Amino acid sequence: MLRLFLALYPPAAVARELLEQLARLELPQHRPTPLDQVHMTVLFLGDVDERDLTATVESAERAAASVAPFELKVNALEALPEQGLARLIAAATDAPRELVELRRRLVSRLAAQRAKPGPLHPHLTLCRFPSPTRLDFEPVPLAGPAFRVDALSLQKSVLHTAGAEHRQIARIALGEA
Repeated sequence: MLRLFLALYPPAAVARELLEQLARLELPQHRPTPLDQVHMTVLFLGDVDERDLTATVESAERAAASVAPFELKVNALEALPEQGLARLIAAATDAPRELVELRRRLVSRLAAQRAKPGPLHPHLTLCRFPSPTRLDFEPVPLAGPAFRVDALSLQKSVLHTAGAEHRQIARIALGEA
């Protein structure tokens, strides 16, 4: 079985800028996301049989084929979940119609056999707390950065005691519809 998810990755310069913003915050003990793992999970697939990998990639390609590349804008740093004890700090983004449509198509093609995913709350995880943490944290507005999204990444997540390791299985280009 492969633990899979579909994600959007910002350019390294954007991820670096966001992690620098995070470093300016006074936070309790936390584990920053490694630079190369800052991403937005568009759809978590969970455990997928390795024999189904080709069909999974083909379904994701079909879903992405008619969604045009788009710009994603970072709006704020926020604690998640928004209510109760925080588990992480994230860079919240806008939700352009192309992102919403991409997720809708992926859910339709790939999540039908799984539990229904929750609502889309677009964000890039910047750090995690070792356990749920009470924070007195107001969202920190940001005026950017923004970046172009022209591909989706199918990732394999390998869990280790120090955190997850992500390995790209496929890069899936968005269409020019």
